[in-house]
Amino acid sequence: MKFTFGIPTNGMNVERLFKIINSIRKQNIPEYEIIIIGGKNYYKNFNEVVFLEFDENIKQKWITRKKNLIAQAARYDNIVIAHDYYEFLDDWYNGYVKFGEDWDVCQNICLDIDDKRYYDWVAWDHPKYRRYDLVEDLNDNQHLYVPGHYFLVKKQIIEKIPLDEKLVWGESEDIEWTYRLRQNKFLYKMNPYSKVKHLKEYRGYKK
Repeated sequence: MKFTFGIPTNGMNVERLFKIINSIRKQNIPEYEIIIIGGKNYYKNFNEVVFLEFDENIKQKWITRKKNLIAQAARYDNIVIAHDYYEFLDDWYNGYVKFGEDWDVCQNICLDIDDKRYYDWVAWDHPKYRRYDLVEDLNDNQHLYVPGHYFLVKKQIIEKIPLDEKLVWGESEDIEWTYRLRQNKFLYKMNPYSKVKHLKEYRGYKK
């Protein structure tokens, strides 16, 4: 499997980005690239990193534009969109080799800094769950939304159905995108074999 890892950032925590890059390198993926968009280019010593400049002054928190630009620049069909606070745990790649590529949009287990589940397989208008609850059945892929902080998407899907660039971070841009994906009957799956983990002081889901 070939992957493009897309990391939108404002470049405020470069050491954290170095840690993310190294966690990807440790996966020993035969073919991959890392696209970092935003901040300054501190990554010239990393051959696998493609840096995209972004003028933050055009529109503040313009995360939708950054993600669409990542998709346009991606060389590979399997695109990982991860905000700049996730590291990839050991065997993340092997978990995807085991899980396979039969999906349009994919999720895997997300952990907070205490190793507790973060918002990954999340209810939206689910008849059996409250909004934002974690759905326990990982095969139940109806009535969910795709959390914007971390997801995988096929290049042709996000190019056909890009994020709405009229919206910025915090304006439910991920929920709006999910509704349009639903209208196109997308295949959303959860990979239970791969995990990512928060690198900043933020706790995840609590009942």
